[in-house]
Amino acid sequence: MIFSVVYYGAPFPNTAYAKLGTGFSRGELILRGLEYTKDFMLHDPLLATAGFPPFGANGLALSKDELTLFVANTGDDRVLKVDLAASPVSASVFTESINGADGIAFDDSGILWVVANQADEVVGLNAAGRVVAKVGAFEKIGADGAPEGLLFPASLVLVGREVYITNLALPLTPAVGDEPEEEVTRWTVSRFRLLPNRRP
Repeated sequence: MIFSVVYYGAPFPNTAYAKLGTGFSRGELILRGLEYTKDFMLHDPLLATAGFPPFGANGLALSKDELTLFVANTGDDRVLKVDLAASPVSASVFTESINGADGIAFDDSGILWVVANQADEVVGLNAAGRVVAKVGAFEKIGADGAPEGLLFPASLVLVGREVYITNLALPLTPAVGDEPEEEVTRWTVSRFRLLPNRRP
């Protein structure tokens, strides 16, 4: 209790105060906690990776109806689909061959945009998981040490018909001189319009 008073400024941790005074009985809180734990837990081998880069489950996007969670698995070059209404909750493969699937987000028309960090591009997927659009490319490292275009793009945010993308520019191999990321001294956020190369 002394630790709590010194560390939190109160005899109980802040999380305890957040759960008090909610209007729910103790039994209801316990039931909701158990439901959350049951629903939240998803241990599926599809979420892990033995691939490269060594990142498994990464980007997340929720369908418009909030019944399906899409998960980018970077190392396996896949986007997974998790049916949140199913019991038990499990993952399945939505699409494959997205080279370094990373950040993901839906646009207003239902296209799922996926950052392909190893291909230095962003691809748009239709409801069947087929690539229907591509934007972006790596151009060069500028004189100021910043990448021009996309270089190991990672996260994205959609604003209307524009996408903002972070350039992680992370060298992943121990060899010297084999990756343009080694020359980066300034990191950037790129912006693209979501119009080019769209196919039905």
